[in-house]
Amino acid sequence: MSGSETETFPLESVTNAQLQQLGEALWGWKPRSNGTTSQYGVVTTHLRPDLTKFGPYFQYYREMTASYISDAFPPEEIKALRCHDDLFAIINLIRSIPDMQRSELTTKYFSSRENFEETPPGDKQRAFNLAMRAMMMISLKNDQADDQRCILPRQLALETLDSLQKVLFPPDKDSRALLRSLVSKASFDPDCLCLSSVSYRSNDERDLSYHYWGSRLMDLYDELENPRPRGLIDIWLEQRSKARHVMLATLVGVIIAVILGMLGLVVGIFQAWVAYQAWKHPVNV
Repeated sequence: MSGSETETFPLESVTNAQLQQLGEALWGWKPRSNGTTSQYGVVTTHLRPDLTKFGPYFQYYREMTASYISDAFPPEEIKALRCHDDLFAIINLIRSIPDMQRSELTTKYFSSRENFEETPPGDKQRAFNLAMRAMMMISLKNDQADDQRCILPRQLALETLDSLQKVLFPPDKDSRALLRSLVSKASFDPDCLCLSSVSYRSNDERDLSYHYWGSRLMDLYDELENPRPRGLIDIWLEQRSKARHVMLATLVGVIIAVILGMLGLVVGIFQAWVAYQAWKHPVNV
């Protein structure tokens, strides 16, 4: 890398030794030096084998810092970050005084450097932004790689097994045939055909209360008892079988009954009048 490129991108290259210093600054690691001496007398530092699993984070750090460009115009102005050690110093300061305001931290750090007045204010803020980005990644000291516990609640896992093997697809011939068809045609998990939860149950887990899947199972039960309409005729009848339509049909029936009753009354009155006239004025043959 040429001198001009180094001045433009002061954090573009990072060594393994600096990555170990980064781990010490961020998470309090105490990395042991693991160096080898070449035939020319140059000591080459390698990452400890137990730290190589953090390679993705170190790659993120490389990419993040490589693009840093200072606003300073040397020699009149001084860069906020001249090397990775400056960034590590900011991280250590933030971790040592976590309750101090950012403006006070900025003043405290740069006032400890020579000619700090010659560093542009915007470059100071960019340096602290870069330090915060490095610190706000997930803390790798809380890695759960060695934790072999199930990430799902035990109750949820048992309810899932129970609902599949006892409620939805009990061990009868028709249910198993339906499950096999769903596995082959609807992309169901083939493990549904062979899983058994008996060996994972304790004595007090023979009968379960469905805290997680209870409401969903009730929805399925309601669907079985009152299935939704599928065809056009079923949909048409469903739309007209609601309560408001039933009340409307009842009201129409009452009105028709009243009209028919009135017509029957009129016909009866007319028949009575005809009979009265025939009695009053008999026809002599």
